[in-house]
This record gives sequence, structure tokens and C-alpha cells, in this order.
Amino acid sequence: MRRDVAAGALAIVLAAASGAAQEPYRSLADRPPEYAGPGREHPDLLPQGEVTLAWFGPGEADHAEGGDFWRGASLALADANRAGGFEGRPFRLLPVWSDNPWAAGVGQLARAVFEGRAVAILAAIDGPSAHLAEQVAAKALLPVVSPGSTDETVNLAGVPWMFSCLPGDERLASAVVPALLRAAEGGPLAVAATTDHDGRAALVAYRRVLAARGVSPALLVEWRGVEAEVGAVAERVLAASPRAVLVLASARGGGRLVAALRERGYAGPVFGGATLGRRLFGEAAGAASEGAVFPLVFEPAVDGDVFAVRYEAAYGHPPDYAAAQSYDAVRLLVEAVRRAGPNRSRVLDAVRALSPWRGVTGEHRWDVLGRNQRPIALGTWKGGRTVPLAARPGEAGRRAVRALPPAQGRAVSAVATRSSEGNVRVTFRVLKAAARSASRFTRAGASSGG
Repeated sequence: MRRDVAAGALAIVLAAASGAAQEPYRSLADRPPEYAGPGREHPDLLPQGEVTLAWFGPGEADHAEGGDFWRGASLALADANRAGGFEGRPFRLLPVWSDNPWAAGVGQLARAVFEGRAVAILAAIDGPSAHLAEQVAAKALLPVVSPGSTDETVNLAGVPWMFSCLPGDERLASAVVPALLRAAEGGPLAVAATTDHDGRAALVAYRRVLAARGVSPALLVEWRGVEAEVGAVAERVLAASPRAVLVLASARGGGRLVAALRERGYAGPVFGGATLGRRLFGEAAGAASEGAVFPLVFEPAVDGDVFAVRYEAAYGHPPDYAAAQSYDAVRLLVEAVRRAGPNRSRVLDAVRALSPWRGVTGEHRWDVLGRNQRPIALGTWKGGRTVPLAARPGEAGRRAVRALPPAQGRAVSAVATRSSEGNVRVTFRVLKAAARSASRFTRAGASSGG
């Protein structure tokens, strides 16, 4: 009898505790994390007369995964220094990276921050780099801007120094899932997700959004994202006879898997995360990229987008979101330093105060936790380029000439205005010629840090 009473009492306590857990005492979203400590009164950080921004990512333009990020950042650095730097002193990108960022990489970053006196960190390429940079920032007290992470947990630690330029995985999933379910038409849905950090983070978000609609995938295949497994993963996916496939993987890994699916006869719709919009996905998938659908976090305009034209003239291919978002991240920090001076705490205030800030990728509007809340459309691959799934008339022409230094921007704007009554191709040729001339000293400036 006593045992029964005790068991009943325990059940009541556990039920009450379970119910209480549904109502959190406090949510981080209720109030923005703020830094109220010292630092704003400290002298400016100008070692060797430079303003140093630590770049936590590969610092080579030909790096397999991080090259596009570095190219976009280098272009922004060259623009900033051509425009006079900070009060005549140059900005410098200090690349810090290791193939094992959790060990050697983060140690090098800490040295760059404490010994190299960096004003801010650009956590360049993915979720892990953003998490590691955030840990350094929490100790060193300096802003971190991530151009490449969609992992929402980065901004859930309550660290006021962290800003993520890309929308989070759950918002990306919310844009993709309705179209994915329409394409599946009630038939089986197969999901192939990698087991790396970002693959798992994306999978959690997509499963949550699917569950909210009462949908569970007919098949989930988790794999390491390596080329040796691609064939076997494709076979497992096709064995489920899916009506639609969702791929959550790196750009190259996802591209290889989509190519393998098409080679084996799959002709149905393919959807994926933001990485399917990267140039590297198109290269890996080849012709199989045609029609793949993904959340469009950057829309390169064919005509009238000065940044896209300049970038293609400099590097021989259009920019993807990795290049464009890195370009914006550097420009955002440059503007914050120019407003606040090279003081970490004041730069933090300036980055937050700049919101909403508009770059070549669109609006940067921070939520209370420092994550960008800009709208998300869907994109697809068409003829080897990423395009909006539903084109918006006149969108390309609305992009302002913000990518160039003021004098050059005014000149190109004048040319574009005079040409607006004629053929758009005339404007494009003029812009491309201007971009080629600019690219000659862009490369030189990036390689020298000025």
C-alpha cells in the first residue's frame, strides 16, 4: 500500500515538473543580451597604425571550401582601403585557420585577438567556426560577425558580441518546406543529411518544421558527406521510391549526391539547404544541378549589380552567397569602426546600432539575439546560374551602386542613368569594363592588405 502511494505521489510530482518545464522562467528572446561592462573608455587599438580584423577561416582564394568567402572579403578590404581606410590608416584582414579548428585553429585565433590586437572577428565559413569564435569573444570581449553560419544555436548562448549575417536554419526550413511538400504531393519524402555539425543542425530544424505540419520523412539517410559513400547513399534513397528528396549537406557533398541520384535515373524534385546555392554545389553537380531548389540568401542580378559584375570580372565567375555575404560582413565592420573608432566595445555598439543596414545581399536586421531577420525567397539552378524560383520584375535594376568607392560609384551611376533609355546590354558592358579596370588594383590591394 505504501509503495503504491509513494509511486502515485512521485507520478504527480513528475507530472507537475513536466508541466512547469513548458513555461520557461525567462526566455533569451525577451530581452537582448547587453554588454554593460568596461572598455568603451579604453584607447583605440591601432597596432602598427593598422585596424586589424581577425579572419577565422581559410585565407587563400583557391581553398576548396573557403575560397569564395575569402575572395569576397578581400574585395571589400580593397574597397575600404581605397576609400581611405580609417582616418588614413589601412584596414587589415588577419587570416587565422587550421584544418583542425577545434584544436590548433582556435588557439591561433586567441593569439590573434590578444597579441595581434584585433578589433573584431569575422568567423567566416560555418557553424563550428562561429561557435569557436564566440567562445573567444566571450573572454576577450570583442564583436564577432559570421558571414557563413546558419546554425541557430550560435546565437542562443546569450553572448552579446555575436552577430550572424545569414538567417537561421529554422527560418530557412520554413521557406523551403511548404514548396517541398507541394512537390512531394503526399508521396514519400526522403532526406539525406550529413553527420557533421552543420548537417545535424540543419536536420534538427527541418524535422521540427516538418513535424509542425504533421509530416515525417519516409526515409532518413545520415552519412559522412565523403565521396566514397555517395553511391551507396544514392542507392538507399532511390530504394524508397521518393516523390521528392531533401539534401542537407555541404556544397560539394550535396552536389555529388544530386549528380549520383540523377545518374541512377531519379527525375523527381530535389530540395536542399542554403549550401545548394553555392558555386561549389553547381560545380560538383554539373548538369544535375538544374532545377534544384534552395533558400535564396543572395540574388545576383544579371545586369545592373555592380558588385556582381566587378566580382565576375576579377575572378572569372559570378559571386555566390559565400562571396557576397563575406563582402557585406567586412563592409559592415568597416562602417562600424569608422563610426566608433577601433575600440571593441564601441564597435559592438555601432554594429548593433547600424541595424537595419543594407548590403549587396540585402537587409541586415538583427533580432534581439544578433541573428539577421531578412526575408527569404526560394531559388533554383537554371543554365548553370542561381536564379529566383519566382522572378520579381525589375529587382535587378533596383540594386544600388554601393559596392564602389564614392567617386567611382557616382561615375558608374551616371553612365547607368544615361544608358537607361537604351538597351540594358549597353549598361552591362560599360559596368563590366569599369569592373575590369577596378579589378586590377583590387587584386593588388587584397594581396598586400591595402
